[in-house]
Amino acid sequence: MKIAVFGDSFAESVKHNPTLQWWEFLKSDNQVDNFGRGGTNLWYSAKKILDFGHNYDQIIWVTTEPGRLIINDFQTIFDREYEIYERIVNFSSAEQTLKKLELEQDNLQITMLKKIYNSSLDYFTYIQNHNYECYMGQLLIEDIKNKFPNIIIVPGFDYFIDRKQSNCLSDIFLMETKAWGIYDLSNFNYDYDRRNNHMLPTNHEILYKKVLTWLNNEPVKIDINDFYVPNLEDRKKYLIDE
Repeated sequence: MKIAVFGDSFAESVKHNPTLQWWEFLKSDNQVDNFGRGGTNLWYSAKKILDFGHNYDQIIWVTTEPGRLIINDFQTIFDREYEIYERIVNFSSAEQTLKKLELEQDNLQITMLKKIYNSSLDYFTYIQNHNYECYMGQLLIEDIKNKFPNIIIVPGFDYFIDRKQSNCLSDIFLMETKAWGIYDLSNFNYDYDRRNNHMLPTNHEILYKKVLTWLNNEPVKIDINDFYVPNLEDRKKYLIDE
């Protein structure tokens, strides 16, 4: 079976350690292509699905949170070395990125990036309407589902699910992180997180087994109680202390 995976950092192929990611397990019996990219928004994945989804027997879309931004025409304006700055997730991530930009050697592109990120702070503060973003995100997801009946929607966040019926992938990340005594994520540095797709290897395998049932037409449901709760030894392996 030909399977395509779309989504943000919960679906991307980027590795932070050599263990298998949940979607990689599927490659043992299927042809799997990964279009996931960390920090991207709903439209990024929807556009990829519209462009490439018709080539696959099955589509898996890990939906992200609403309201993320991507700088238009980034690759035509900026050099490739700055591509990490293309996606703006939210206000706090924009603040953290601005601090990094202050450490970069100044040039025309860095100056432009600083202006863009400062503008994004104003946008998040004064312009962005969360209810509108959620409503439009739901419409986008429903439109893709109607166009691609062979799609499986996996919730990365809880904005588009019934909390009484299912958890989401970010709940797994939060459960693991809180088990390590980290409750305040406002200053959490993801550069020090060695987990692939924000999850420990054991939970990748558990998620993979769930995906197999969804591929066999079982309804998508994530129960946080089915997943492994880590210990402090896991923290030493997968979280680098600053």
